[in-house]
Amino acid sequence: MNRTALFINPRVDIRERYGSRTNIRAGFLPPLGLAYLAGTLIPRGAHVRIIDLSVEDLSDQQLCDYVSAEKPDIIGFTAMSVGINKALQLAEAIKRSYDCPIVFGGVHVTNLPEETLKRNPAVDIIVIGEGERAIDELFDWLDGTKQLSKIKGIAYRDHSGKVVLTPPRDPINDLDSLPFPPRHLFNNELYIPLPNQYKNLPVMSIVGSRGCPYGKCTFCALGGVLRQRFRLRSPENVLEEIGQLVDRWGIREVSFWDDDFTASPKWAFEVSELLAKSKLNLTWNCFARVSNVTPELLKAMSAAGCYSIFYGLESGVQELLDNIQKGTTVEQNRLAVEWANDAGIQVRGSFMLGLPGETPELGKKTVEFALSLDLYSLAFCITTPIPGSRMFEEYVREGMVFEDFSKFNVFEPAVLPKGYQSIEQIHKLRRIGYRRFYLRPKYILKLLRHNSSLSDLRKLLWGLKFVYGISK
Repeated sequence: MNRTALFINPRVDIRERYGSRTNIRAGFLPPLGLAYLAGTLIPRGAHVRIIDLSVEDLSDQQLCDYVSAEKPDIIGFTAMSVGINKALQLAEAIKRSYDCPIVFGGVHVTNLPEETLKRNPAVDIIVIGEGERAIDELFDWLDGTKQLSKIKGIAYRDHSGKVVLTPPRDPINDLDSLPFPPRHLFNNELYIPLPNQYKNLPVMSIVGSRGCPYGKCTFCALGGVLRQRFRLRSPENVLEEIGQLVDRWGIREVSFWDDDFTASPKWAFEVSELLAKSKLNLTWNCFARVSNVTPELLKAMSAAGCYSIFYGLESGVQELLDNIQKGTTVEQNRLAVEWANDAGIQVRGSFMLGLPGETPELGKKTVEFALSLDLYSLAFCITTPIPGSRMFEEYVREGMVFEDFSKFNVFEPAVLPKGYQSIEQIHKLRRIGYRRFYLRPKYILKLLRHNSSLSDLRKLLWGLKFVYGISK
């Protein structure tokens, strides 16, 4: 029996996602997690559709009408913490008009499965962790060939209403065994990166790894409940997918969306070498950790087409880096920026304000440190206790109750840090940091030198409008 599945990425607007008050509709990437699920189901004959409400003009009522007309066998949601409330409200609306199993997955519900099921009757099943094997077996359950209780890595309510957590599922060892994400399920023209996140269009994102090799950062879910063994796709498998993206979609740029492209420097070297030898002539960007890069690696990446790198620098105060167990130093931050610039790679950096142990004075030191670096762009994020992180668990132990996750966007304080007297102090420091960085004449001249074409200038103006929406 050819069953149907509908996967939904709930609506998150530009302010919720990036904290900008502009009406720019950009900065969203295809939800590859849902695409990987679809890629698992398609070979078994399933009909799959993905609706991404962040980019598609579809009201909640129109979506409910679509569901009632199409009658999918199962509906799957993914949601970040900032969008979980909207996702749950939408699930309830769908459930009122059409009753079928509704499944939730993603980092938020993975870390709060019991709470989600107890508070939201519209959700029937939660997939904990990676979902490809679980969704395949849920189709077996729909076909009547597998019991729900025998599916690992899920949570559900039994007939008495009690929440049941099945034994955890081991993460997928061989990532090369997964089908490539079926990109034809997206309207790819709707996905436009932020101005500082691309050089050439069209651009598509790709992920070459899963898990985390560090597992210590207190602010990250990968260092807490969601801790998973680090795994890599083979460099050859990555290049095969990129080749398909070039052949089918005509891409000119790749955005590596791994948390750390350089987590295995050897792997990063090998991917860079294959890209250089491929003659695909692509530009690409990535995220990296300052303690993993070397001048030699960055030069190899640059020679292969890497023009932009993003570092999570977090702070310019060593004490604060140690408090969050980042495992990096202020000096490594500075050197990693210098080495990337020397290799001809633009550096984007992010900093966290309101860290544990931080005071307004120490926050100012981070701003001054950021201004001292030769960065192409930066983001000042407000420390947020992401569900599943050790920081979140610490707040819960202290008696903090979190119910409204709409502020868990790293641009609004979800809690008031002990070192600050008011939330406005953090907002003010952030606004000052943005203005001092982006409105410097020296910085503006630098951007004009690097953006000489008409299209570059349009992109630059677009970016300044976006930043103004953050700093005003």
